[in-house]
Amino acid sequence: MLIRRSAPEEMTSFGIIIPDTNKEKSEEGVIVAVGDGKRNNDGKLIPVSFTVGQRVRFSYGEDIKIGGVDHILVHEDNIIAIINN
Repeated sequence: MLIRRSAPEEMTSFGIIIPDTNKEKSEEGVIVAVGDGKRNNDGKLIPVSFTVGQRVRFSYGEDIKIGGVDHILVHEDNIIAIINN
């Protein structure tokens, strides 16, 4: 998935404050593109569980710059949470 980074929220919509230690281990952004999915051992395509436009928190990815804007390539397994506003 291709994610455009964004500033993390300080508090969730439920009033949960996100501690600084957690912010250092994860980032936040909006999904701008997804692939077709991945193939299992039998070769069957398993579609991606996320959609373009979702705001997510993720733990790891590869930095990439597109049109001067910072993005990150993230594997589906590295998505920690979907953020609903």
